[in-house]
Amino acid sequence: MAVLTGFWLANGWSAEVEAERLRAEAVAGNLQAQTTLGLRYLQGEETTRNAAKALFWFAMAAEGGSASGQTDYGLMRWLGLGTPKEEKQALSWLARAARQGDLRGQVLYGLLRDAHEPTNREAENEKILQASDYYNLALSFQHGSGVPVNLREAANWFRHAGELGHAPAQYQLGVTHFQGLGVTVDRRQAARWLRRAAQQGHVIAQHDLGILLYQGQGVTENRKEASEWFRRAAESGYPVAQYNLALLKVVGEESAAQRRAAMAWLRESATQGFLPAQVASAVGCGNEPQAELAFSACTWLAIAATRGNRQAEQALPLLTRTLTGAQQDLLRQLARNWRAQVPDPVLLSFWR
Repeated sequence: MAVLTGFWLANGWSAEVEAERLRAEAVAGNLQAQTTLGLRYLQGEETTRNAAKALFWFAMAAEGGSASGQTDYGLMRWLGLGTPKEEKQALSWLARAARQGDLRGQVLYGLLRDAHEPTNREAENEKILQASDYYNLALSFQHGSGVPVNLREAANWFRHAGELGHAPAQYQLGVTHFQGLGVTVDRRQAARWLRRAAQQGHVIAQHDLGILLYQGQGVTENRKEASEWFRRAAESGYPVAQYNLALLKVVGEESAAQRRAAMAWLRESATQGFLPAQVASAVGCGNEPQAELAFSACTWLAIAATRGNRQAEQALPLLTRTLTGAQQDLLRQLARNWRAQVPDPVLLSFWR
């Protein structure tokens, strides 16, 4: 394992990049920033070491098409860092990186496939590459890249890739069946494909499966299981899951411990730029008597207001009356700095 972890050192990154700006760029979809942030979480550079969050950002970069991210994600899956060890999926991602010309991916794929012992290695490797080709073809039909947009064909090729175990294709099939994109709306099939992707560690599929379980769409309503899937996605750093997990913790019998846990997840989500969590954090802090929490409430409210939330705009003047002039000046500066650094996140679970 020590030999394998050395492969991360070859992927150079700048330690001088400001942490908040790096996170903002990663949230905005910058693939290099996503891989760099993943490395920082993995190695504990300027942040607490967190393999699950490293896995999340490597996965985002990998699914976005970054060859380096695919190598990093594949190696994480092979070593079982932040996720159960899964050699088949690891080889799939390393193969994709290798086909894009990533040197680390090529070396690792050649090295690790010999250590992997399927019943029929050649057939297994061919299946992995075939699934990747099917998935890319589906994306071409979905987005009209080089071919006319054809959602029916996209769904067809997503299905071929999904049946070969390709987790991103399985997630796309869940979305396709939920929305009826090229197929008849079928919530049961949506839940089935999302579960298959979630079981392979696809973070957004884990969250979206939780939504279906919570609402009883396509599956029997099961809020306990929904909470578990939210937790898995939240621990991997997905802000929408962190927000929903916080809401679940204050549903039903409320306790001080539940409120503390909910506020912790809300702050985590809000820090990543998720607007509903910022507003909810303001409400939660504003209900507490301590002066520092009142200021925290105003801070989140000001951030939400700068991003166009009308409720925050209306509530902010009332709440800031309790602050000193210096606190109000600081509040405005904090909100401006945050708005400049953290753009609105792209919510991948767009279909709810």
